[in-house]
Amino acid sequence: HQDDLWLPGRVEAARRWLDGSPEVALHLAPTAIIDRYGHRVGRWNCPLPADKVLGAQFLLERLLVQNFVSVPAPIFRRTAWLVCGGMDEKLWYTADWDIWAKLASTGPVVYHDEVTTAFRVHGSSLTVTGSRDVSEFRSQMQIVMERHLPQLPASSRRLVEPTARASISVNVSLAAASGGDLKALVRAARVVFSLGPGGMRRYLRDSRLWERVICRLRAKLTGAF
Repeated sequence: HQDDLWLPGRVEAARRWLDGSPEVALHLAPTAIIDRYGHRVGRWNCPLPADKVLGAQFLLERLLVQNFVSVPAPIFRRTAWLVCGGMDEKLWYTADWDIWAKLASTGPVVYHDEVTTAFRVHGSSLTVTGSRDVSEFRSQMQIVMERHLPQLPASSRRLVEPTARASISVNVSLAAASGGDLKALVRAARVVFSLGPGGMRRYLRDSRLWERVICRLRAKLTGAF
């Protein structure tokens, strides 16, 4: 995104990751969250173990619940991009979510616990403006989930699918709430509680809900959203 940032040390980290693991197709990392004026308001992490080589199934079991990958953070090889076919231009909102899943299918993934990028939250971002058409917003997320869910074995799908569908419903409700429909927050809570203890733990782990919400609240409270 044009309003996100590379932080000092980004290029050096990217070179180190690529040179140190030539077999890895996709390198992921956390990112700093900044407000409209560039002040840090949080950190966006991935629910992945650091510095371990991960397979596609491990990543997808978490990624299909919520796109927890910040756009400026990943590094991937050109060969992996060409193999997976690049971005789906029909996905105006979830093309990045889709491409992370496709890249993971081309080779191993490693998560590095280093912050070398910054993701900006503000009221005119695509996340905010794109979510105003609720039906299209939901459809964009469902397309990605349903496209990649069949890659998981049946035993994993039975666990992941209910949480992934609940996460989409929560995202839609949060979008409605940001537009002034505060009753949508009640609907979101009901969806989460309906998952039961195990599903709730999976949802809270993989959705990074608190990280996503709290940083935006901080920015709004200071008038910097």
